[in-house]
Amino acid sequence: MNGYFQAVGLPPDMWGAHTLRRTAGTRLYRATRDLHVVSDVLGHASVTTSAI
Repeated sequence: MNGYFQAVGLPPDMWGAHTLRRTAGTRLYRATRDLHVVSDVLGHASVTTSAI
């Protein structure tokens, strides 16, 4: 994965699967404005976790 991160020009502090997961959750929330959808997609047991 590091090769892909480097290829798209991301700084090393943004390299990682968790960063991608957080970004996907944030983008999904911005598109839907529904934390329940984000929680379901990310597999969180609680909407509170998604809200972080």
